[in-house]
Amino acid sequence: MIVKRCNISSGYGKILWGRLVRRLSNTCLQLHGGEGYCSGHYAERFFRDARALSLAGD
Repeated sequence: MIVKRCNISSGYGKILWGRLVRRLSNTCLQLHGGEGYCSGHYAERFFRDARALSLAGD
C-alpha cells in the first residue's frame, strides 16, 4: 500500500535528519571550542535545538 510506504519513508527520513543535525551541531560546537558553549552563542543554540530535534525524531 502506498500510504504505508510513505509513512515508513517519512519515519526513516526523520531519523536520518535528526542524526545528521546532531552530528553537524556537535562538529560546529567543537570548532568553536569553549566560546561555543557560552550561553547566547549561536553554536550553543544550534546544539540545544539539534538535541531536541533528535529526541523528537528518534
